[in-house]
Amino acid sequence: MYARMPSEAELSSSGFTVEDFAEEAEVWPENWPIFRLFSMMSTQWDVAPMGGRTGLKYPVLFELMDRQGIAGDDWWATFEDVRAMEAAALEAMRG
Repeated sequence: MYARMPSEAELSSSGFTVEDFAEEAEVWPENWPIFRLFSMMSTQWDVAPMGGRTGLKYPVLFELMDRQGIAGDDWWATFEDVRAMEAAALEAMRG
């Protein structure tokens, strides 16, 4: 979702094409609510002037979670799930 696709020029000597990298990922049904929530946050990244993205804007995340009626133990589980996706996205963007 956040990995940069290689350009034609970058692939020219490898024998691969851009189409070789166009893939869809399957989201299991039990992960769909977390995926949707994370997707809603796609424009809500904190950005350091020289360091790129540093993490999600949690106040926005908390507002979305509250508006979806997520509460109690589900709130904390959802927060931890989004944080896991955030960490993976940051790793992919920095890779």
